[in-house]
Parts: sequence; C-alpha cells; structure tokens
Amino acid sequence: MPKRYINDIDLYYEEYGSGEPLLLIHGLGSCSGDWDYQVSDFRHHYRLIIPDLRGHGNSSKPKTPYSMRLFAQDIISLIEQLNLEKVNLVGLSLGGMISFQIAALRPDLVKSMVVVNSTPSFKPSTFREQYSLWLRLSILRLFGLRYASRLVAVRMFPKPEHVALKQRVYRRLINNDTHAYKNSIRAIVRWKLSDEQLRHMHLPILIVTGDRDIYSVAYKEAYTTKLPNAKLVVIPDSGHGTPHDQPLLFNKEVKDFLEKPKVSTSVAS
Repeated sequence: MPKRYINDIDLYYEEYGSGEPLLLIHGLGSCSGDWDYQVSDFRHHYRLIIPDLRGHGNSSKPKTPYSMRLFAQDIISLIEQLNLEKVNLVGLSLGGMISFQIAALRPDLVKSMVVVNSTPSFKPSTFREQYSLWLRLSILRLFGLRYASRLVAVRMFPKPEHVALKQRVYRRLINNDTHAYKNSIRAIVRWKLSDEQLRHMHLPILIVTGDRDIYSVAYKEAYTTKLPNAKLVVIPDSGHGTPHDQPLLFNKEVKDFLEKPKVSTSVAS
C-alpha cells in the first residue's frame, strides 16, 4: 500500500474501490485496521481512503510533539495531494475529533461527516473525566504499554463473546511506539472546539454512539443540538468499538446517511 510524504513524515494509507471518496480515520493507538469490517461493504460504492495517523501503524513516528491541528493538517494535505476535492469523513474516537478539527479548518474539503463515539472537546470538566485521563497516563507510566493495552481492550469489549475482538485490539495496541502513544494522548488533552465553531458547521453530520460508550448518550445529545445539520443515532448493545461490535447496524446507518443525509435523533434496531 502507498505512502505520501506529508508535513515531514511518511503517511501510510490504504485505498480500495472507486467512486465518491470516503475517508476513514481510526482511533487512538490503532491503525487502518479499525475499518476491516467496513471495507468489504463500502468498497463497491466508494473510493475508500484509510490512513494511519502520524505516530500510528505504518506511518512515521516522530518524537516531536503532536497536536489535533497537526493530525488534521496531515489529513488535509493527503486530501489535497490525492486531488480528492470534497470527501465524506468517518472518524472513530480520536478520528472523530480529527474530523471535527478538519471541518473547522477546511469546510470546503468536507462534503459530509460521520463521527463515531467521539467528542468535539476533550477538556476534562468532571472528576470522572479527570480521573479517567489520569488513570490511563499513570498506568502507562507505571506499568507500561502492555498492561495499559490490556486495560483498554477489556474496557472496549467487556463481554465474554467479544474475546476475539478483545485479543485483536490488544495485539494492535501493544505494537504501539510508547513515545508516539503518549504524544497522541497529549494532543487530545485540553483540545476543544468552541460552541461558535460547532454552530458554523453546516455540512451534514451523523453522530453515532454506542449505548454503552464511555461518552454518554446524553452528552452526545447535548452537543448534537449545537450542530445546525446533525443527526444522532444510538446503536444498541454497543460500547466504544461500535464498528467492531455492531458492524452490520453501523454499516447500515452510515450507508443510509451517505445516500440521503437528514436531521433527527433515532435509535437503531
């Protein structure tokens, strides 16, 4: 698969299919493999572009600091180098934050956006949010990446029937470069888009949440109301890894949205 030299790094990406561009952005500590359950469904109707973010997967892992703006600029440069013009963005967790940042910086490049189990702000405001962030950084520092990866995998897929998914995510996480992983976490901390920036996002946006995601449905409902052209969909019996634990429901909701964007709140069934 190809790489592009972008912003002083080699950015790896995978490409499948043809048609309207659909760019999929993975989550923290993961890679393009986050979208394995989507490729076969969408490659027949869209040109899929699936990058590894800087510090992740097969892309370069520079020691210099990362930021949400830098992550976004990497993807913007990829869009421009590939002459994609307007793209449909799909972002999971960290990928959703980057999608929000891209839409804020370059709305002219984005046709529509799907944000999965994510947030337009990661400025911890409650004790629970502050504790969760402190816990992840402390475990990483005290016990190393292997233990931290096991904790994340268990939290993402707690059910006994998700053993295979849990192992898959764990194997992916332990292959991270520790310095790059910490750099990525630091990029997330204190990042925030303003309510005014959200109100100026007029493109069609689908907010997807698992009913058991780490960010509550109520929180997603609150920020969806700040977006002028957004729809919220709740996927039942799903945690933070919705594209993995409910791929059929997830794929259907994304397909329906891409074919005919609309505004409402619903629960998938």
